[in-house]
Amino acid sequence: MKHRKSKLQNRCLIYGLVLILGATVISCAGVKYSWTRGDKVALGAMIVARGADVVTTINNLNEGHVETNWIYGEHPTNAMLIGSQILLTGIWAWAAQYVTSDIRKVVFGFPTVVHGIAAYNNYKEK
Repeated sequence: MKHRKSKLQNRCLIYGLVLILGATVISCAGVKYSWTRGDKVALGAMIVARGADVVTTINNLNEGHVETNWIYGEHPTNAMLIGSQILLTGIWAWAAQYVTSDIRKVVFGFPTVVHGIAAYNNYKEK
């Protein structure tokens, strides 16, 4: 069965990319709290964990499993999964501009752990 992209999916992808671009521009423009190497590593870890969650979810969906997150429904499209994570990453990166480095690590660390656990559970599901 072929899925059509919904307007929400397209918007998630576009808004997420815009937010990530905006966060990058803001960080280059010099904000109140500068980014440390640890902040950048935490952001990278969050992106990797979210990516692993999406990839393992897509693999499981292709093998006939269903999504258990009620927000997505049982059979979300790849674009919906990817777009929503891009959007959330953009929001997190944008919000992180306005907090100190210590809080920033928590802001990035929490979703890293959650998505890392989800990716592990998805992988284990096979």
